[in-house]
Amino acid sequence: MTLVRYESAGHVATITMARIEAHNALNNALCDELRQAWLRFRDSDDRVAVLADRKRRALRVHLPKDVDAGLKSLDQAVSSAIPDRR
Repeated sequence: MTLVRYESAGHVATITMARIEAHNALNNALCDELRQAWLRFRDSDDRVAVLADRKRRALRVHLPKDVDAGLKSLDQAVSSAIPDRR
């Protein structure tokens, strides 16, 4: 099952989470797919990334206590996708 969709138009990436039944609570599978999406963004020509909910509701992300390795990997991917602005 795909939990994350990546779309690109006009140098804007839309990263859409689709774990609706769990209110997009982060688990290792969602973290893995988000990591892949952020790495794709990093390597693309896109200039902006928008994180969205499949139903376009207010975005809520929950972090259960048992998610650790996936989150660390996701954090590294996001950090490498966002250039240092200093």
